[in-house]
Amino acid sequence: MTKPLAIVLIEPNPPDARWFELILEEGGFPSYLTHFSSGRLAVQGLPEMAPPGLIVIESRLPILSLAEAMEQIRNIPDFCDVPIAATVDDFHQQAEALRCGAIRCLTKPLDVEQVRSLIEKIGA
Repeated sequence: MTKPLAIVLIEPNPPDARWFELILEEGGFPSYLTHFSSGRLAVQGLPEMAPPGLIVIESRLPILSLAEAMEQIRNIPDFCDVPIAATVDDFHQQAEALRCGAIRCLTKPLDVEQVRSLIEKIGA
């Protein structure tokens, strides 16, 4: 049996967060999912957690930009090496996310194969 992967999802849209959770279930990916509805809440809450195996962050965040959120997450002790993937809607968001250090971009609408490929990339 595969060890469950701790995943942090930073997604302001509740239906998209639920969709991500359903994809994990449908794909049979054993995981512990923690959801934050904004980058600001994530930056406040992450220091209280053990570092996850993966952070997935929406590229269009309210308040903090993707770049600001990723920079602040990288400045949290023990989080500088956690892989971060971004969910994107278009090429411009993808380019920004990769420039900010995302290891991969998932194109919305998400599907099982994209998530499977991401999880395989991080070796979980």
